[in-house]
Amino acid sequence: MSEVKSPEKLALKEEASTALISEKVKKSEATSLEKSIVHEEITKASQASEEIRTDAEIKAYSTQMSIPDGQKVTLKANIAGATDVKWVLNGVELSNSEEYRYGVSGSDQTLTIKQAGHKDEGILTCIGKTSQGIIKCQYDLTLSKELSDAPAFISQPRSQNVNEGQNVLFSCEISGEPSPEIEWFKNNLPVS
Repeated sequence: MSEVKSPEKLALKEEASTALISEKVKKSEATSLEKSIVHEEITKASQASEEIRTDAEIKAYSTQMSIPDGQKVTLKANIAGATDVKWVLNGVELSNSEEYRYGVSGSDQTLTIKQAGHKDEGILTCIGKTSQGIIKCQYDLTLSKELSDAPAFISQPRSQNVNEGQNVLFSCEISGEPSPEIEWFKNNLPVS
């Protein structure tokens, strides 16, 4: 009996070890499958971040600009084929209105400020989506008292005390473009 039992025991042991090996192989395959799934997820995440990156900012232009106080000003941002364009001043989006008029001129996006003032100073950014990505054009705006070419005195005539019968010379210097015409008046009447 012991001889008969012995081969049965061996057969049972073989089956048990085969089952263990089979179980280990299954676990190994499951781990491999998990690794494959994780790798696939990482790859997908990487591709997704690549897609996000392609939609990121591809170009940015920055310009310092002085705008005339109280004047109408038009800014141009060269963003060809842009969609979903917005203008942002100091982090706040400007709505297309009577005060801030959006426009397009050829490949330029335009913003017309009806009357520039201190509220318009700071960082103004035009953001446009293109097929290549997002393009930003940034302006660092400061207000200026516009230097006009209107006539202005450089030096004015001065009062003088002279003796009767003595010659006297009055002079003045005026700037302007085009060169201003000068007329002299005495007691509000033109002097020829």
